[in-house]
Amino acid sequence: MDEEEAKSFALAVAAYCVRTTVIEKYHSEGKLTDEEMKTFNIEVTNRLFTFFKLFYSESMEEKEALVRVLSKYYPHNWNTPEPDKNFMNSIRYMIDNLRKPD
Repeated sequence: MDEEEAKSFALAVAAYCVRTTVIEKYHSEGKLTDEEMKTFNIEVTNRLFTFFKLFYSESMEEKEALVRVLSKYYPHNWNTPEPDKNFMNSIRYMIDNLRKPD
């Protein structure tokens, strides 16, 4: 993954996987100001970009170091991830709409 792909991927993951969660509800209810939401978006996007750059690095040494760090700080008290059916259906709907002729 080159740098431009990593940037695009980070923005997409931040927008579609992070922003469209309960955080958006908190923002719409005024629990987060526009400025706080902007700060959150920048921080999440920058961290995702950094993660993707390291994980997809051509340097095996960097990738191996990242994997070691991640395994050390793994969130053991979180639930095991499961597919989000609503999100999956939304993505499929968007893909289907892209395939339709204008």
